[in-house]
Amino acid sequence: MRSILALIGVLCGLTVLVGCPPTNDDDVGGGECSNFSGHEFPDVVIEAPVDRTNFTVGDTLNFVVTVTDADSDVTAMEMVAEDTIDNSAELIDVDVPAPDASGRIEFTMGYADLGQGAHTVRISAVDPDGCESSDSVVVCLDEPGICD
Repeated sequence: MRSILALIGVLCGLTVLVGCPPTNDDDVGGGECSNFSGHEFPDVVIEAPVDRTNFTVGDTLNFVVTVTDADSDVTAMEMVAEDTIDNSAELIDVDVPAPDASGRIEFTMGYADLGQGAHTVRISAVDPDGCESSDSVVVCLDEPGICD
């Protein structure tokens, strides 16, 4: 009986070590992502605007983002834009589209979407397995001393 209990304990321990099996791609957000789950994290790169760019009233902030993921369809990514000013993340009320088939995203923000000041804009991608990654840039709106 002790041998059976020991075997069950070992098998349960292996489940923790190797993580869960991949989920069905139709189960958006239903997977589990960890270093042991077997799922790949997406890679998010903000190509534009360049980090520490100055903008003034009336400017449009043009964003270009590239997303790749070794085990998920990039067009199924959920995208979020956040302003992480003052070390707290707040959603930015802007539509960030899902990447196209090549992983490219283009969208704009207006000056009013952020307001005056230095902002760290974080763009995050969550793949169908629940794995999340992000990239961020600092943009300055009428704060040239901070970004110069």
